[in-house]
Amino acid sequence: MQLEDASGQPATADAITGTLGTTTVAGVTLRFERTRNGEWVAHSIAPVAGEWTVALSVDFGTGAQYATSAVYRVWG
Repeated sequence: MQLEDASGQPATADAITGTLGTTTVAGVTLRFERTRNGEWVAHSIAPVAGEWTVALSVDFGTGAQYATSAVYRVWG
């Protein structure tokens, strides 16, 4: 994942946390790591088909934290 500020320029985060979940599966923790080129990567497998929600929280280290979520479908 690459982060950008409002003007489209690269933004630097101190940390990113996240979860995956459904109505039947409790939140699966995503463990993000920063790559050498500054991108953030997390690996996970959705264990069952269905509608999943990924929730992300980005900490910019300045007291500013932003959260967002998105729903996507996993086909079985």
